[in-house]
Amino acid sequence: MGKTAKLELLRRILPLGLCVLGIVGGYFFMSVLSSLLCIIAAAGIYAALPRPNVPSGSVKPVCHPPVLVLDAIGFAFGAVFFSIAFIGMADWSGGAALMALLCLAPASIAPLLFTVSARQETSWVRFFSNGFEFIQFGRRVRVMYEDLKKIDIRLWQASGWAAWFQSTIGSLGPRSAVLLNGAETTTTLVSSARTAPLSPFRPNWCRTFSGC
Repeated sequence: MGKTAKLELLRRILPLGLCVLGIVGGYFFMSVLSSLLCIIAAAGIYAALPRPNVPSGSVKPVCHPPVLVLDAIGFAFGAVFFSIAFIGMADWSGGAALMALLCLAPASIAPLLFTVSARQETSWVRFFSNGFEFIQFGRRVRVMYEDLKKIDIRLWQASGWAAWFQSTIGSLGPRSAVLLNGAETTTTLVSSARTAPLSPFRPNWCRTFSGC
């Protein structure tokens, strides 16, 4: 994961921490004003941190739902369930404390959604006269056309959840990239490089880029 992807995660994790601090602190020791300031500071950090600079002409993967919706759901789940878990484990007893502990399970949805958002914001592909370049999670891989062994056209099929996963998370390894459009059936180009350091390099992207 590159620096830009880490910054995108920080954009979300730090505000979520401030929101939880405002809620939990308001329950135990903070004033209402202090809690509101924490939440306002969280919103300010989310909006103020610099966003990745996507070069003109780049093709980005499709995200369903959009990044802002994913972030909103992540903040809602994280702020509510992390706060309940921390308050319950610190102040409640018996079965109520156990139920509060179980709230950590739905709260874990927030980091997953934030990872999806960070991937969407820091992943794209660019084409040049002599090759193409994949940026995924802020990490860059450049492929020269002369280094390609072959290019195949394939019909990529996946179930609904698998298609969503590939269009959002994509591939986590440094030797492959998936920029699919989220459809269950997608026409893709699959390239293999002849050079040893990238083999087996199999980046996949939409054949019709207007649909990416």
